[in-house]
Order: sequence, then C-alpha cells, then structure tokens
Amino acid sequence: MLICPKCLAFGKPRVSPHKASVRRIVSCKMSRAVSSSDSGFFQKPPVLTNQFTSDPHLGRILNLYVSHSVQQKAIPEFKSLGDIVVSEKISRLIENAERELPYVVQYDEWGRRIDKLVTSEGWRGMKVIACENGLVADGYDNEKWQGQGRLVQFIKVYLFNPSSATFTCPLSMTDGAAQILSRDPAFKEIFARLVSRDVSEMWTSGQWMTERTGGSDVSRTETQATKTSSGYSITGFKFFSSATDSDMALLLAQTPPSGLSLFYAPLRTASGQGFNGVRIHRLKNKLGTRPLPTAELELRDMKGELVGKEGCGVKNISSVLNITRCWNAISSISGAQRAWNIASAYAAERTVFGTQLNLLPTHLSLLSSMNLMLRGLTHLAFHTILFLGSGDVLLRLFAAVAKAYCAKKTIEIVSECLEACGGQGYMEETSLPRLYRDSQVLSIWEGTTNVLSSDVVKTIPKLVTELFAWAEKKGVRREMEEYLSRFDGMDQVVRFTRAREISFELAELLVWALVKEDAEREDAGVFERECLLYWKSARPQVETGSQAQDRAKIDYEIVYGRNPEYRHSRL
Repeated sequence: MLICPKCLAFGKPRVSPHKASVRRIVSCKMSRAVSSSDSGFFQKPPVLTNQFTSDPHLGRILNLYVSHSVQQKAIPEFKSLGDIVVSEKISRLIENAERELPYVVQYDEWGRRIDKLVTSEGWRGMKVIACENGLVADGYDNEKWQGQGRLVQFIKVYLFNPSSATFTCPLSMTDGAAQILSRDPAFKEIFARLVSRDVSEMWTSGQWMTERTGGSDVSRTETQATKTSSGYSITGFKFFSSATDSDMALLLAQTPPSGLSLFYAPLRTASGQGFNGVRIHRLKNKLGTRPLPTAELELRDMKGELVGKEGCGVKNISSVLNITRCWNAISSISGAQRAWNIASAYAAERTVFGTQLNLLPTHLSLLSSMNLMLRGLTHLAFHTILFLGSGDVLLRLFAAVAKAYCAKKTIEIVSECLEACGGQGYMEETSLPRLYRDSQVLSIWEGTTNVLSSDVVKTIPKLVTELFAWAEKKGVRREMEEYLSRFDGMDQVVRFTRAREISFELAELLVWALVKEDAEREDAGVFERECLLYWKSARPQVETGSQAQDRAKIDYEIVYGRNPEYRHSRL
C-alpha cells in the first residue's frame, strides 16, 4: 500500500502500462474531485498589512533611539507611509515602472541629435510620493524633529524602499549632494531645491564617479575640467551614471596640476531646452534596478562649478559616500524585511501534508532564524544612522561595515525567502524575483565588499581608542580587546588577505554589542533574549527531545509574535 499524494490516505499501487518495472501511486477513493482551470483548490495569496505597524523591529528601534515627543509627531506619518507602500496605487506604479523601462530617443524626425530620455509614469510617480513624505527633507528639518531628523528620515526610507522601484537610488545621491552643498552659501538655492517638499520645486541629483578606467579607483579618472571666466568646462566620459533623469550631478574631474576635484553641474541649460554639454551614449541593460535609468554619458564642454578646493575631490566626495552607504544599508535590510514579510505571510496561508506550512518546525526554524538575523542587521544599520551629523569619527568605519555586511546578508535572506515560497516565489507577480534582482546591486553600489573590507582594514588602526570607548559603553570591552588583539597580530599581507573576514567579524561584534544592550533593557522580552542567543552563536547547536519542541514554539512566537494554536499544530 502507498500513500495517496492527494489525500494522504492509502491507495493501492498498480503497474504502469508503459514500463512494468515502474510503479506509480494512484488516487484512492478518498481523493478530491478533479479540478479544472475554474474549479478546485486555489491558494489564498499572502496579504501584506501596514508595513510600519506590522514590522517586528521598527517599534523597538523607535523606543531605543527616538524621543517620546518626536515619536508622537512621527508615528502618524509612519503609519500613513506604511499604508501607502502596500496600496493598490503604488503596486500599479511599480508594475508600470518595471514594464515600461526607460529609453532614449537620440534623434528627432529631422535627424537632429536630441537625446531625449523617456521614463515611465510609474517612475515619475515615485518622486511625488518621496517628496510629499519628506524622504530627503526630513533629514534636514531639525526644528520639526528636534535634532532627530535623520532617524525619522531613515525609518521612512526603510518603509518606502522595497516599494520604490529603486527610486531610493537618486534620493540617496540627492541627500549626499544636499549635505555637501549645504556647507557653501553659494549653493543655497540649489540646496533648497534638493530638500524641498514641493514636487514642482524638488531636484534630484546624480553622482558621477565611475569611468571606463574603474569605479572605486578614481585616481585614473580621465575626465578633465578647465577653468573659464564663468566657472569650469568639463569634458570626458562617465561609464555609469545612475539616475540620468536627475536635475543635477556631482562629479569628479581632473584639474591639473592639482588632481581630482569635485564639481556641481546642472544637467540642463539655463533655458531648460537641452542638455548642458551631455550626450547619452547608451542606457545600460542591467540585471535589476531596471526602472532606474543608468547611462554612459559623454561630456562635451559641460558647464560646472567647483565644490570645495581644487585637488580635494576625493576628500569632499567621501562625506557624500558616508551618506549613500547609510542609504544602502537601510535599503538592504528593508528589502530583506519585505521579502521575509511575504514569506511569513505565505506560510500562514499555505497548507502542506495536512498542516499549515508555518507550523512545520523545519520551515518555522528558517523563518525564525532569518527574523533574528534581521533584528541584528536592523540594529547595526540604524545605530550607524546615529553618527550622521554628529561629527563622530566612527561614522566612516560603521558606514563601511554596515553597508558591506547588510548588503551581503540581504542577498542570502531574499534568496531564502524566494525559495520558502516554492514555485510561487519564482513568479514575478509575488515581487520576490524583483526584490532578489535588485538586492544584487547593493553589494556593488558605493563600494564592493572587497573595497569596503580593505577600507575597514586601513581604518581600524586609526580608531583603536574610539573603538575601545564605544565598546566600553556597550559592555563589550573584553570582546573588543580580543578582536583588536587578533587584528594587531596580523601583518599587512594577512590583513588584506583576510579583509572580508576581518570586516564581517567586526560587524558581528558590533551587532552582538547592540543586541546585548537591547536584551538587558527592563522591557526586553522573548524576542530580545532569543536575538542575543542567536548572535552569540548558541543556536547552531543541535537540540533534541523536549528542547527541540520548545524551540519550535519559541520560533513561532519570534515569527508571528504570539503562541501557536497548539491543538491544530504538530509543535
């Protein structure tokens, strides 16, 4: 007797007419009626609710880092955005942006070169939502947010990013441009546009660094800027320019003999009738981030203005990179969280072998582990945001570590979530393939994992005192001493050979310190204590007997925030 795959009752095997040696299982008399395209079983799709109120981590971040008075003002805005990002309206915008990809009309009907960039209604609609919700402006509104604007801003970024069709890319560069231009009164009007809450006034910015000679190694930049009576004339070729539809750009160019310098340049002429010395060579054909117009650009006598001093381009752009790396880290964890939300909602609706998928211990353990990892990554990313604007020298190190580590872990998590939904996870309509494709670029943007890990290795010796002070406050000085002692015992060759391991080990130490601090708070619960155990690496031990049964119950509480209905489960 064999088990009927339809009803899990027993059926009699019979010999296949095609091959006598092959036996197949046939449906028993308890089998269901034959289904058709219009009848039979239909899987109830997972439904996402408000992404702020249903998030298991944001409430904790708010209580840890945001004052009560600011929370009272911010929470209504968070709830509003939490509804918007799962609304039918934004779903249509995403679908439109993914279907109607940007393209270039290079010539008009008379053969004249016009390089008209055409973007979708969905893509343009994202700018409206971002502007109206202050995704850049909030970071600079210290009066409204009592000096906590960066935290408010990045909670909104976290909510918006997975539903933005990657419009957070130009927003991140806009934020970086606003930060550096705010220092110079000469750019007061430009700054006002970058942080405007009026969509008709708001500008977005590009950030043009990469050339055919390389991206991270900007020392070989071939673009040159020549001083003129009215500013600078810039000529060269930029190989990757994201957000080509932006209103301005910050770009690097050589200014012999001083070296690399940073420039501001509007994309269009003062009349607005044409590009400011820019020719679109072609748009990139990318794995993901498809609605985002990324181009190769030829610059011919582009009019620009110097930002800072000649020869200080790398130093000036570094402050922009700190901000964009923070955006990258938050975008990483938010994309992973959205994928997890879909997978956990699907598991609550799917039935397999007579049991809800979310009550099968193996599947539940996977969802629980990913959720605990996400809690740690969320702590790291948002703690890094605290350094923005503080003048703390740890910003550069934390931003590099958080960006590199969160991006790599996000790729793993989104892939697992896609698999956790089975064949449906592979379908475009679930959003999981889009989230997976888009996650791949996060480990490349703003410095690859190897580049950032090498930067971490270079930076650690300069910040030993500051790292000890930070670890002392978090109660992990001994662990930091052990880590830095191992680092100190390595020669330069070993350090750069093991740069990734060094960077990731530091990331895990920082996360461990943050979840430890959280678990020691008076209001800590099961989730916080389990998160501490997870990041302490206690969970990989194989549990048996009653331990395993207790583990499954705890996993359910971690995933769904409540105890399971045990009478209906196998836990």
